[in-house]
Amino acid sequence: MNRLCATLLATLLLASCALQAPRPTAPPPADAALLQRWWQHQQSLRSVDQFLLQGRLAASGMPLSGRLRWQQSAGGRFDVFVSGPVGSGSVRLRGTPDAVHIQSGDEEWHSRTPEADLQHRLGWRLPLAALPYWARGLPRPGRPARYDLDPAGRLLRLQQDGWDIHFDRYHPGVPALPARLRMIQDTTTLTLLADRWQQP
Repeated sequence: MNRLCATLLATLLLASCALQAPRPTAPPPADAALLQRWWQHQQSLRSVDQFLLQGRLAASGMPLSGRLRWQQSAGGRFDVFVSGPVGSGSVRLRGTPDAVHIQSGDEEWHSRTPEADLQHRLGWRLPLAALPYWARGLPRPGRPARYDLDPAGRLLRLQQDGWDIHFDRYHPGVPALPARLRMIQDTTTLTLLADRWQQP
């Protein structure tokens, strides 16, 4: 009798667990709609592969600040000019992330490791390969990333390549391009204020 009762109890418990087991469900409608807005936002930004960005760059933890002029052309080529107050401490970078001609004051040199050279020679920690994407509000393609989205489906926060990027403000319009972003790595905070975007 006791054995029969124990068997019936075990059967009832198993049936109860089976009834309460969670079933796979589709994403909540709000999440699905947000991901759809993110996908549409990315598509609109990918058309902005050539641009002229004018703004300001400031950093804590390294000697980098001043006016910024970034010309991005076809094939990943760029021409970046950073000028300090009254033209002091100006630096110009021309080329691609893999091969850059650098002018700093009276010095000029070519580099195939520009990010490492800029840090070694000027004390700059500048993510040249990723910045054309981050500045537009996109993750760098082909690299692991974690991100949070705002209600409009735009990047709010991005973690990639050892940097923590916060998108504080966007310009109005379509596509919505960032107006202010902060890039943080260790003790360095690099702030980009994008005052003006132009497309050819």
